[in-house]
Amino acid sequence: MERDVHGIAAKLKKVQINLQSDKSSLTEPNKTYVRDFLKWARRQNNIISAYRLVKLYNTLVKLSGFFNNKDFKKITKEELTQFWDDLLDDSIISRNKTAFSNETKRDFIAILKRFYLFLEGEGLALPKKIAHLKGFRSREKSPKIFKQEDIESIINSAQNNMSKALITVLAITGARPSEALNLKREDIWEDKETVEDKEGNQIENSFIRIRIRTETSKTKGRVWRSDILGKQYESIVKTYLTEWDSKSKKYEKEISNKRELVKITNEKQDEKSYQWSLNQRKTILMGYLFPVGSKRLSNIFRDATKEALGYSVSPYQLRRTAASQLISLNITGDTVDYLMGWTLGSRARSRYLAINEKVVDNATQTKRFEYEVTRTKKINDLQNQLGQQKIVVGNLNDKLNKICYVLYELAKSGELSKESAKKFSNVFDQ
Repeated sequence: MERDVHGIAAKLKKVQINLQSDKSSLTEPNKTYVRDFLKWARRQNNIISAYRLVKLYNTLVKLSGFFNNKDFKKITKEELTQFWDDLLDDSIISRNKTAFSNETKRDFIAILKRFYLFLEGEGLALPKKIAHLKGFRSREKSPKIFKQEDIESIINSAQNNMSKALITVLAITGARPSEALNLKREDIWEDKETVEDKEGNQIENSFIRIRIRTETSKTKGRVWRSDILGKQYESIVKTYLTEWDSKSKKYEKEISNKRELVKITNEKQDEKSYQWSLNQRKTILMGYLFPVGSKRLSNIFRDATKEALGYSVSPYQLRRTAASQLISLNITGDTVDYLMGWTLGSRARSRYLAINEKVVDNATQTKRFEYEVTRTKKINDLQNQLGQQKIVVGNLNDKLNKICYVLYELAKSGELSKESAKKFSNVFDQ
């Protein structure tokens, strides 16, 4: 079962309450339109996620605000066109006073069109007042890739062992934040194998395995080894695992006694702090390694990058960094796709191959290109050899058929001895 790291269940409940009360900023007519639209969307797609429903609601609330809460049915074609122009010119900005990304602008137009298809559309045809609006194309961005020393600085800047281990796991697995937050204690374990060094001596190689389960992944599950990208960070993970095991045993005793738990956390704490402490302990007792949500993870990582690098970025940058590092290792494309949880032959991989100066240095890229060329040439050579062998076998079959035909004719004419002819005739007839 996947853990609700985004708190979507609570957000969806809040949406339902807002649509039934006066707490929503929507006017009564617009509230009715939005409520009916969400019901319609669920009927159109019975597997639509709660996350998507929350996004549809929040986006329509924003759009209503952009049009000064005017009745959606009374908004004119000219007003919709002006809205599109203002988006294009960045005249409409977000709450933090920055321009919306092209991805957000694209979502605005796509959701607005779908909403009006429900509200005023006829069958599958969009209303004329909105059909002419074009979508926004995503801008091509060069992935932000961290250097090895950047990752070390970020990890060292984290405030506690849990934060350090969480950032480490993201860095050495390239896991999506939600995948890392859904890791359980049973998903990380130590392993070892016997390998040969350059001199041919047998040595024991120890490492950590990290399993991302299919049911908690956006795409598919996979198992990582720490020695692929993060052998030097193993001690950070091991330290936290020891701490987690100790906390888990401790919380098993504390969780049964509410008064004792309050005293341990803080004798004079408020209800909110108490609930947070209680939920954190419950999360650990359910077996999850990192008792924080996605918002808290973002804050942890942004604080660490601000301290280490002087600027804040999303934890998703660690996934992009891991992808580029894998590609620079000269391993097969299928292996990269598996470890990153991409579909085999995914276009996502080509994005990191396309901009070598942004992702991997030219020497590494050239080496990989030469490797791919050599590999392709070997495959072609083997195919040619196989083709030639098929030709040889075909020629032998032709010659054998001719010999058999001659022997058969000789047997029929009596030029062979009766005994030889009889033996040959029996074999040939079979």
